[in-house]
Amino acid sequence: MLLLRIPQNEIVEFGSQRPHAFLRYSLFAICGRKGHLCFDVAGHRVPVDYDSQSSFLFLPDTESDFSLCAASETPHAFIDLQGLHDQTTSSAATPRWSHFCAEAEERDGCCVLTDTKPHLCRAAHIVPHSKGNEYISKISSLRSHLYPGQEDIKEIDSITNAIFLRQDLHTSYRFGDYGFVRLPNFAMTCSDLPSNSTDSVLDNRITLVRFVAERSNPPPPGTGSDGRFTFNNANISLPSPMLLDFHFGVAFYKQWHVPEGDDYLGEFRKDQYENIPIKFTRYLDPCADDEPRRDGGSQDPSRLPSKSARKTGPGKKRIDQSMDQAMDDLLYLNMALQGLTPKVMRDMEKRRQEEEQLKSQQKVLNWMEAAPPDSAQSP
Repeated sequence: MLLLRIPQNEIVEFGSQRPHAFLRYSLFAICGRKGHLCFDVAGHRVPVDYDSQSSFLFLPDTESDFSLCAASETPHAFIDLQGLHDQTTSSAATPRWSHFCAEAEERDGCCVLTDTKPHLCRAAHIVPHSKGNEYISKISSLRSHLYPGQEDIKEIDSITNAIFLRQDLHTSYRFGDYGFVRLPNFAMTCSDLPSNSTDSVLDNRITLVRFVAERSNPPPPGTGSDGRFTFNNANISLPSPMLLDFHFGVAFYKQWHVPEGDDYLGEFRKDQYENIPIKFTRYLDPCADDEPRRDGGSQDPSRLPSKSARKTGPGKKRIDQSMDQAMDDLLYLNMALQGLTPKVMRDMEKRRQEEEQLKSQQKVLNWMEAAPPDSAQSP
């Protein structure tokens, strides 16, 4: 079964000190099953050296295919192909929901990646909020055995399903542009990924791995940006490694998947996830991460809207003028974070008008050149 095709240069860009160990973890996150990497050479499985710093180009038609050899007889617990899909809905204002944002802010204090102040941040759901309690319970039932000491998670608004992020980072995380890895894990040590931390010794990390390059000013956090979490306090409920790995697996697979894998994982989705109901409500939750699409449908991760379309926000009628103003303010803040100041926007509009004027003048000249000589005279 072929799942991924990853160019060699893109493996190198992850910056892992042990790329084979990183790929072993990535396949675990996708398959929900621990195993070892090996080459299948003429019917013989050759183990991969995890300490090797060399990488390779994985092609399905080579004589030496790359595969994951299961370490146990436990069944696979694959990701859901639509695990990052958003619905045109958000939750009703339940007491649990209303406490979700406050809990995330209280635990994290500010953006865990950039120290951005809380009023410019949002509480992101690792598993999308619209999936609901039954969905996150299904993930827990399929995968909790892979994480010693992992308790079942039954509420989508659990604090273990939350990360406090700057608004633009919240949006890109929701679309799978990057994921978080808890280190150490069964496949990797804390030193297997680069770190922006000044600490010489790191015992625990929740670190970012970026899949999609972002060109913005200032540039967003890249691979090796460690989340600012407190690991030595037993009273603090940190983001669940099980949920982080699930999100990571969906986002990683989305970037480098192949059609054969889609067919196989699609069958798994039908068996495990497809029949889980999604609750639709009319209440628009300003803190939820499930912003509706303009066409009123659910989103396919392989056919995401452009970044400019994402940032315009939901194009629907607001409940009242105060909501309109709030959305305008959020849009302005988001644009300011990208360096789109009013002056820059005025300059852009001025250039656009000048280009339109030149196009109009050129059309007139083209018409005059193409017209017969007597067509310009009065009858």
